[in-house]
Amino acid sequence: MKKNKYLVINSNMNKDSKSLFITDLIIKKINEKNDSKINSDLILLSQFDIPLCNGNNHLNNKTVLDLNHKINQSDGILIFTPIYNYNINSALKNLIEMTGNAWKEKILAFVCIAGGEKSYMSVMSLANSLMLDHRCVIIPRFVYVTGTDFISDSKLNDNIMTRINGLVDDLIKFVKSLT
Repeated sequence: MKKNKYLVINSNMNKDSKSLFITDLIIKKINEKNDSKINSDLILLSQFDIPLCNGNNHLNNKTVLDLNHKINQSDGILIFTPIYNYNINSALKNLIEMTGNAWKEKILAFVCIAGGEKSYMSVMSLANSLMLDHRCVIIPRFVYVTGTDFISDSKLNDNIMTRINGLVDDLIKFVKSLT
């Protein structure tokens, strides 16, 4: 039986962000469900020097080619992004532009972190683009985290934990069913 590959991408460029705790938690949740058929990896965009997309500068860039390979080899991808001005951050948009066809027919889940509660639908423009342009399957639930959801720097409230567990379960279920 095929060993499914999962990739978690954290696009937060703040190296001291609480988001690192959340992506570590998600990787742990994926690995807890490890039935020897699951393999997971983490990309922290803050650790990569990715040039801005200008149409063709990605063709020979080693960093972009390596990231492209990781995305291409993944069956399920969980995207973690901060929300700024009712949109994903520019680092994530740039990654998607630079790695284009690697996203084809991927199964995707989203976790967003934002300063307030009013931008919870903001990830839909990205989801629609990936669904229509690259034929991605989008998990029909996502997790939206705000500062009030943190009990401490390393603890989330029960509602968000339940949503994260459900999202990871759905991602694994979709990947097992569709790959």
